[in-house]
Amino acid sequence: MVRVLHIAEKPSVAKLIANSVAGNGQIGR
Repeated sequence: MVRVLHIAEKPSVAKLIANSVAGNGQIGR
């Protein structure tokens, strides 16, 4: 749930987290 707070403060972080969660190996895109 702490991640949600970080997302609210930094949308950029939300995108990074979403990418890493969506694909734990597609970060190389």
